[in-house]
Amino acid sequence: GREAGVVTRYPVAEMGAGPPGRGPAYLEFSARSGMALFTDRICRGFARTYEVACFHLDGKPILSVRRAVPVVPVSDSARKAFELAYTDVSGGNEGDNSDGARSSLKALRLHNLPGLVYAKTLPVFAAFLGSQTGDVWVRDYRIEDAFVSKVGFNPPPTMPTHWNVFAADGRWLADVTLPARFTAFDAGADYVLGVSRDADDVERVTMLRLQRN
Repeated sequence: GREAGVVTRYPVAEMGAGPPGRGPAYLEFSARSGMALFTDRICRGFARTYEVACFHLDGKPILSVRRAVPVVPVSDSARKAFELAYTDVSGGNEGDNSDGARSSLKALRLHNLPGLVYAKTLPVFAAFLGSQTGDVWVRDYRIEDAFVSKVGFNPPPTMPTHWNVFAADGRWLADVTLPARFTAFDAGADYVLGVSRDADDVERVTMLRLQRN
């Protein structure tokens, strides 16, 4: 029940001023924290800056890797894509796919649209993944990362995903592109393990082979 110790602290998400009378609101296209946990260290970052910071489990810093990446504004087309996904209720309401549930959810989200608050720029990365070899994988941000949590549980990426791989000592090792409709959960020296979905949305545990030069 007591706190064992704090290694590092990072924000969870970003908030901004909401509509009058409603108080602060979570930003759409908010930056979020990435984390890769290993037996001897933890690596974290917050996606407003491209930085991988690693710490011993006692909180002492080990290293920090920074990369210069372009700052991309949240465009009108990005907002439109978000609004279309947000109001797409074809998946039903928390498992209830009845016409009534979809209609109620559609009405609620259309009502919420004018009160949504957007970040000014896109996050610079989407997620971290710790590999069995101690490498840190950092996935590039995609527009759909802003709304996948609004349209269903663990939806697959609709396009290939791009990852930068950093060694335990901070060296950049490689960039890796993984196929669409595949979500990675683990990686090793010669494989990536995850879940893929076929055209009928059937999930399968899938192992992809990595070839290192």
